[in-house]
Amino acid sequence: MVMSKRIRFYFDFLSPYSYLASTQLPGLAARVGVHIEYKPVHVLQLMEKVGNEPTTILCQAKLAYAFQDLARWSATYNVPITPNPHLEKIDVTPLLLGAIAADDAGVIEAYTNAVFSAYWTQQAEFRDRAELLAILTEAAVPAPEKILEDSKSLADRLEANISQAVNDGVFGVPSFVSNGSLFFGNDRLEFLESDLS
Repeated sequence: MVMSKRIRFYFDFLSPYSYLASTQLPGLAARVGVHIEYKPVHVLQLMEKVGNEPTTILCQAKLAYAFQDLARWSATYNVPITPNPHLEKIDVTPLLLGAIAADDAGVIEAYTNAVFSAYWTQQAEFRDRAELLAILTEAAVPAPEKILEDSKSLADRLEANISQAVNDGVFGVPSFVSNGSLFFGNDRLEFLESDLS
């Protein structure tokens, strides 16, 4: 069955709120009969292009609040979340490129679930390709070796996603675009679902 209603879901694995949103989108999609288009973007590059700043990183008071807020959302959604102590060392670009390759292979949801879980519940370091391959294999993502091999040539596609996000008015993640309307933040999923119903 082809679904006429679609959501573009802009996300970055380094965003815990993107992780939280990803746990809720399948249920939303099932309730309203909508197709989710996963759009990985490098959020810091996106923010630079639109003149936004990562204030959660720059402001210690906001960062401290964010940890409290994440715990509240974790409890609300009944999903685990554990701050990753390796955040500053993780190169997220290979993970984003892998998501594009996984989308081409038709397994984007399984891939993003595996990477988000490793990032935000298992404190993965993502040191190298071997660790990512092990994560995908453990999560039973189909053909992980091919996904990682194909991802090496997809830098232009990642840049195209960022450009599309800019054109959609996106300034951060998670963001959702449907019927020409933009919704920012996992706390706007209720508004998104209402708009689609």
